[in-house]
Amino acid sequence: MKKPHPCGNYLWLVTRLGADIGLTCQKCQRHVMLARSHLERRVKEVILRTSKTL
Repeated sequence: MKKPHPCGNYLWLVTRLGADIGLTCQKCQRHVMLARSHLERRVKEVILRTSKTL
């Protein structure tokens, strides 16, 4: 996100996809829901997770 969460963190984990996007703060674990249109305007950078193979 362009602005940090009130806890001071910039990293979020996407937990739900659909018309609304569910995000969880990686520092304080706060869960928020944003409309897809709002999130598309506010996102700064997307960092992809690498999958671990066993």
